[in-house]
Amino acid sequence: MMTRMIRIVMASLMMLLVGVPSTPAAPPPPAAPMGADVQSLSIAQAGELIDSGETREMGIQGACDRIVDAMCVAACGGMGIPWPLPPCPAPDAVLGSTFGPCGMGLLYGYTSTGDPDHIMGVLEFGDFGLCYSYPTGEPRLATGTPFFMGFISDVMPMATQYRTHVETAFFQALDMGTYSPSLYTTTEYLTYIENGRSGNYINLRSYELVDLLKASYQMGTPAQFDEMACWMMQTAIDMLDDSASVNLYSTDIHGAACGVFSLSFANLDYDPQGGPWASQTSMWGVMEDLLQYQHPNGGFVWWTGLTPPFQEDDQSLQTTCYALMAMKALDPWYFSSQIAAAEAWIWSMQLQNGGFATYPGGTYENIQVDGEALWALLFRPDPWNDGDVDGNKMHTPQDSQWAFMIYLGSMAPTFHQYNSADCNANGTVTPADAQCIWKAYLGLGCACADPIILPPTCNETAAMVRPVQAEATGHLAAETMRYGASVTVTIRADQVGVDVDSLGFIIHVPPDWTMTGKEFGPVIRSWNRFGAEQNGRLITVGAWSLGNSLSSDDHVVTLTFTANSDPSVDAIQIANLMDDISGFSVSVR
Repeated sequence: MMTRMIRIVMASLMMLLVGVPSTPAAPPPPAAPMGADVQSLSIAQAGELIDSGETREMGIQGACDRIVDAMCVAACGGMGIPWPLPPCPAPDAVLGSTFGPCGMGLLYGYTSTGDPDHIMGVLEFGDFGLCYSYPTGEPRLATGTPFFMGFISDVMPMATQYRTHVETAFFQALDMGTYSPSLYTTTEYLTYIENGRSGNYINLRSYELVDLLKASYQMGTPAQFDEMACWMMQTAIDMLDDSASVNLYSTDIHGAACGVFSLSFANLDYDPQGGPWASQTSMWGVMEDLLQYQHPNGGFVWWTGLTPPFQEDDQSLQTTCYALMAMKALDPWYFSSQIAAAEAWIWSMQLQNGGFATYPGGTYENIQVDGEALWALLFRPDPWNDGDVDGNKMHTPQDSQWAFMIYLGSMAPTFHQYNSADCNANGTVTPADAQCIWKAYLGLGCACADPIILPPTCNETAAMVRPVQAEATGHLAAETMRYGASVTVTIRADQVGVDVDSLGFIIHVPPDWTMTGKEFGPVIRSWNRFGAEQNGRLITVGAWSLGNSLSSDDHVVTLTFTANSDPSVDAIQIANLMDDISGFSVSVR
């Protein structure tokens, strides 16, 4: 404690004498979501000296009890929390912005303890969210509230009122331009956040979006998801600021961790175009870079301007919480050792009253951050059992091939690859998963447990996997011939640069063509799986192998059609070429 106080005093003296110091002496106070009457809670005091003498059970039970015991009755109904610590303010002064992140921890805690007091606390938070409003009576939700309220309905399916309130009073109102007394549209609301999180508070912008992006993905419209992912979150990452003057108020590491967590949670990626992480090409790269700021004790330090060897009190609980959830959302297997170290450090920060010290030394606490600590400790990513093993947002022969290779043990998957290959979501990858993915690719009716969620239409990449070896390229040549009432289309490999062991493509044919036969070439017949199916004007063709390859001029398949119209260059198109083959040419005789 004394070291921190000395640093804070020295920082104040330096600012008085020479302006903003080149190196901030202490981290800024914890961040709180926008949306309450007080929008600048992030500059409020970090916490208060803990001198209550309270003692509770340690672990999850004690952490949940601490939150419940600190809750404050709100004037409109339900309960919130004090900022930063008890005693509670008057009911009409209880903040409507801080209970969301805190409630996430309490709700995760309840799933472990099963304590009825804990779920009642969650519902009190939710009820506050239902009645919290502007002075003019319009419903009001802080940036951290929508996702929490939707999560209540997920955990308690009978409590649909919380999700419904978010969908109607927030996302639908934004969509119609009727949210708040200002009649915000989605764009105008995001501008409001943008204005509130600029300048010295620019590093808090991704924090405001960390839950809002996830909520828009689950309860908003596709256009709202696009705006929050493309415009706000990606811009927030590009505008992170590592300067000393800004990090007195908002930290760059916290902001980067929030971006990785939120985008990874939504199964998205991003190649930063600016800011301290512009040299990275993905959220994976950003997280790998952040690992250099993990203290040997397990916590993450709060600023990239700090240099090793890090001091004990360079670590920040809130920053560590979001870095921990970012690693879990990205790949809990790959980052397992760093995750374990961060979790152990957070538990080491637990106080005798059940809460957590906001900074090392054990003398500062913040109830909201107590909840965020519990959330980070108990958060587990929800796996995507969508069959999209290669992460390109469509089913391909390679997805089926990789699923079978994972089953055989001949491919070491990432966490997301394994769960995507587990198409039927039974916890293990089997040949049935590979078969279902194959049928899904051919449109034969088999569906994986989760749908493939298409990414927003902005500058981002969708694959949440580590980089893999570049795929081969080549060309396909299609030759058509008429024999009376029949037309044949023969597909051959052409200009294959390297060995190819999987391919998939779609042939567009005239509406009066009906496929009556398919004959695969001898090389393809030796592969593990191959097929061709017609759905209207589309012929889907795919094949993959575990030990053979395709070479130039190899016969892929000959398809036979009954057709009234003659074949022409314009009548037949090969499109959506995937995996190892790209590009095509068509010759007609």
